[in-house]
Amino acid sequence: MAQPGSAPAWGAGGRWFKSSRPDHSSQKKKAMGLGFFIASLLSWILPPPVARFIAEATAIVLFYVGLKGRRRIYEENLRMILPPGSNVRKIALRGFCNFGLFVYEFFISCRLSKEKFRSTVVLHGVDTLKRLWREGRGIIAATAHLGHWELGGMRTAMEGFPVMAIALAPRSKYVKWLFTKLREHWGGKVVYLESMGTKVIKHFKRGGILGILGDRDYIGNGREVMFFGEKVRFPVGPWRLAARFNVPLFPTFCVREKDGKYHLYFEEPLFGDEDTLARSWARILEKYVRRYPDQWYAFVPMWRGGWTLQF
Repeated sequence: MAQPGSAPAWGAGGRWFKSSRPDHSSQKKKAMGLGFFIASLLSWILPPPVARFIAEATAIVLFYVGLKGRRRIYEENLRMILPPGSNVRKIALRGFCNFGLFVYEFFISCRLSKEKFRSTVVLHGVDTLKRLWREGRGIIAATAHLGHWELGGMRTAMEGFPVMAIALAPRSKYVKWLFTKLREHWGGKVVYLESMGTKVIKHFKRGGILGILGDRDYIGNGREVMFFGEKVRFPVGPWRLAARFNVPLFPTFCVREKDGKYHLYFEEPLFGDEDTLARSWARILEKYVRRYPDQWYAFVPMWRGGWTLQF
């Protein structure tokens, strides 16, 4: 969910990460805004089969021509999680195409009827979430850049849960406005990492559900945990909040299944101290990444020291 987290872009929040050639010019902001404007407009006016075809075709072009650097990083990450002998290039291409569809589905989410949206995302394990939420305690819904965390957050909010997603603010004002409108269309709220202040804690203490992406250490203060046999740095926020306030942490994943629909899985809640929660989260995430490798959108280095954002 996050849901509740970063924006649908080839980085997080529509931002670019530190690189050997950083460029945060106003021209790039304008280009980003124009690109998302055109993409969203085409998503809304074209027939779905045509729009989906264009989304996948664009992803293929980016895979082979436009984003070779991201492709190499993605393939390196996939080699860490796939069995020996796997066709990494094929799975990476499928991952790019899936992400192209991710962006299209994000844009059209506000155009669907409530009935259509409900049938698009099927819930599993929500009864435990309802029971604990009715006790009046805050809840951490931890997800990852896997499947469709945006639709997962929207679908949870549609059930009447007070969801607040922590996200990264895109640099383009138009893109930020567009993403905020889409994320909040079905009743959820979004707060941006750079300006969240005390909003998160107040929401949490009122018994709200806080959606956090738990597979990327955005600001460089994360904790190392074992992930696919190697150390990787994950953010401390989800398990630190859960441990400090003694509230449940729900691993939550919205993934596309063979029936073509998204299925939103609420795993059994986790309790414990920070170390216990971190290790348990990593094990569950590993299970889902192994099962859906072409839906894990790891377009930034996850191992080899990781990365941090350029604020």
